[in-house]
Amino acid sequence: MVETIPFGKYRGRSVEQVVLTDYLYFDYFYNKIAPNLWNDSLKKRVNYVEEVVNDFVSKTNCVNCDEFPAEKISIYNGYDNTRLSDPSFLYCSLDCYNLDSNVSPKSILHPLEFRSAISSTKTDTNSLVNLMSDCMGLKKTRRTKDYLEDFFNNVDLKKNSDNLISKRNKNQLSFWD
Repeated sequence: MVETIPFGKYRGRSVEQVVLTDYLYFDYFYNKIAPNLWNDSLKKRVNYVEEVVNDFVSKTNCVNCDEFPAEKISIYNGYDNTRLSDPSFLYCSLDCYNLDSNVSPKSILHPLEFRSAISSTKTDTNSLVNLMSDCMGLKKTRRTKDYLEDFFNNVDLKKNSDNLISKRNKNQLSFWD
């Protein structure tokens, strides 16, 4: 059953719709309101969605080696506090990031998770969230409550994967042998 927000400016919207529409609000809701919710199923769903958006296995590979799922994102920090990135700055490791000659000195490598998207403006946050939701494999089609619930229920999580980090390290070690 789709869990919806029972009050506030997103009343009637699903938890998944809120996380994709306004991550700053979702983050506030998760940290300040969800712990005090009386509805256990809504509380569990909020916690689950928060886990998914911050622990997903990317469907987009590293732009440098194209062998492993991206786990990191380079975010450019502008002089006016803007924060930007695009699909050409997704990496599987610090090594691949360091090998990319296109990286600006004003960019910082962050984990590929929605928490990294939090910015001083809603526009920057939502722009980064949209990029990360693309990495999750979310389609650009009409995102109904049911579609989003099903999608989130089927996202591969890093903690449940076949230890991607060990696979990557093993392959990189064999390269040096």
